[in-house]
Amino acid sequence: MERSVPAVHGNRRLRDNAEFRRMAAAVEAEQDAAILWAPGQDRRGNLVSADGASGHSEDGGGAEAIAVSVVVCTHNRARLLPTCVESLRRQTLARERFEIVVVDNASSDETPAVSAGLAAATVNLRVVREPRLGKSFALNAGCRESRGGIVAFIDDDGRAAPDWLERIVATFRSKVPTPAAVGGELLPIFAVTPPTWFPTGEFVVGAGDAPGFLAAERACWELGGCNVAFRKDVLVAVGGFDSSLGPQGGRFRFGEDSEILRRVIAHTPYVWYDPAIRVEHLVPAERLHAVDCLTRAFLHGRAVSRIEGTGLAALLRGRHRNLLPYVKRLSKRFRSCGNPAAAASSPPSAARSAAGSQSTTRADALKRDVFVTLRNLTFELGRLYGAGWR
Repeated sequence: MERSVPAVHGNRRLRDNAEFRRMAAAVEAEQDAAILWAPGQDRRGNLVSADGASGHSEDGGGAEAIAVSVVVCTHNRARLLPTCVESLRRQTLARERFEIVVVDNASSDETPAVSAGLAAATVNLRVVREPRLGKSFALNAGCRESRGGIVAFIDDDGRAAPDWLERIVATFRSKVPTPAAVGGELLPIFAVTPPTWFPTGEFVVGAGDAPGFLAAERACWELGGCNVAFRKDVLVAVGGFDSSLGPQGGRFRFGEDSEILRRVIAHTPYVWYDPAIRVEHLVPAERLHAVDCLTRAFLHGRAVSRIEGTGLAALLRGRHRNLLPYVKRLSKRFRSCGNPAAAASSPPSAARSAAGSQSTTRADALKRDVFVTLRNLTFELGRLYGAGWR
C-alpha cells in the first residue's frame, strides 16, 4: 500500500517553496528509505527501531545507521562555534548514531576556516554553506542536508548536556503516540554577573519541571529553537522554516521557531517536553542592558502579532494578561516605600544574583518590577505595531 506525502501546510510562500517540494518528492520516490519517516514506525505503520530503519542492517553504515542529525547554524561566530561542537563530541549517544551538520550562513569572518578545521577533526561532522543571509535559510539548508529521521537544532552559542541526544532519540522511540517534536529546558550561561535587580529568569526557556505532552499554545511559546528536535518527515510536510522570520545577520527578527511549531502541531499535534533534555546558552553582556531587552521585547511582540494574527480577537487574547500583575505589584511597591511595616510583610523576591549568594534589596525589587512592567508594555506596543496600528 503506497503512502503519499502529506500536503504542505502554512502560507502560500511555504507551499510554493520549490526546495521543499523537491524534498517531498524525494520522500515519495524513495519508498524504501524509511529513515525519512517517523522514528517508531515505517511508512506502512510497522514498528521499527529508533533510527527509523525497517528491515535494514545497521552494519552497512551510511545514512541508515544515523538516528539523528544535529543542525548548527552559524554566522560570524568563529569564536563560539568550537565550544558548541565540543559539547556534541561528548555525547553519550554512539558517534555512528548521529551526525553534526554545521551550516555556515554567509559568514565573513574566520568561520569557514574554523568550520573546516572542525570537520577535519570530527568524523561525523559536515559543513554546508548557505549563501543567502538569514537564519531560516540556514535552518532549511541544514534540514535538506540531514540524513537522520530526527533533526535536532542547537544554536552556535549553545552547549548540550552529555546525554542530550540520547534522551531525544529515546523519547522519539518510546513515547506513544510518536511525537512530532521534542524539546527541553534552555538555561543561561552569563558572560558577566547580572545586576542583582535583573530578572535573570527571563533567560530560562522551558515548560516547567514535569515532563509530558504539551498543549499547542504552551509548545509554541515555551520551547526554544536552541533546544528542539523534529521528525524530518514532518518538517518536510509543513514546508520548513518561514524565510521571512528569524535573525538576518545583525538584524534582529524573531519567531521562526514558534511559527514552525505552530504548523507542526497543526500537522501532528504531539509535542513532548522533558526538562532533563538540557541545553545551556550564552548570554553576552549586552543582553543585560535595559535598552537591548526593551528592543527585543518590542520585536518579539511584533513577531507574535504576525504569527497569532492581527485581528481584534487575536490581540485581545494576547499577552497583556502578563502586564497587569506587574502593574499591581509595582503600585504596591510604591505605596510601601514609606511604610517599612508593609514592606516587611511583602513576600521575598525570587530573583537572585548570578552567583546565587544574595537576595535582592527592596530597591532592587522595585527596580526589577519597574523594568518588567516596561518590558511587558513594550511587548504590547510591538504587538500593536505588528497589527498595523500606529
